[in-house]
Amino acid sequence: MRRAIVIFVVLLASQASAQPANDHMHLGHTAAMSATATASAIPTQPGQAAFAAIQEIVEILESDPSTDWSKVDIEGLRQHLIDMDNVTLRADVKTERSDGSIRFVVSGSGSVIDSIQRRSRPMP
Repeated sequence: MRRAIVIFVVLLASQASAQPANDHMHLGHTAAMSATATASAIPTQPGQAAFAAIQEIVEILESDPSTDWSKVDIEGLRQHLIDMDNVTLRADVKTERSDGSIRFVVSGSGSVIDSIQRRSRPMP
C-alpha cells in the first residue's frame, strides 16, 4: 500500500464565521420542517461546510459587478475543499511538540494520500 508522510508546521489562525445562507438554497432542507415552525426556527446554515464555503464565495463574486465569470473555477474550489476535508478529517495525524512549536505528521492512503500530496505543494 502506498503511503505518504508530510510534516506541517502549524500557526494558529482565527477562522471567520460562515455567512448565513440564502433562504432559496434551503428549500429542500426546510421542506421537512413542521408547518407550524416560525421563521426564527428556520436553519441559517446549509448543513455542510464545503457547500457553505462555495455558496459564500459565489455570493461574494455575484456582489462584485467586475467579476469575470469566465475566470471563475468553482469546480477547482470544490476539489480544493475535498482535499482539505480529506487532510483534516481522514488523514492519520501524529502531533509532535518541540522547542515551543507544534508539528503534525500527516499520513494516509488512497484518495487521502493524493489530497495530502496536492495540499503539501504551494498553490499556483
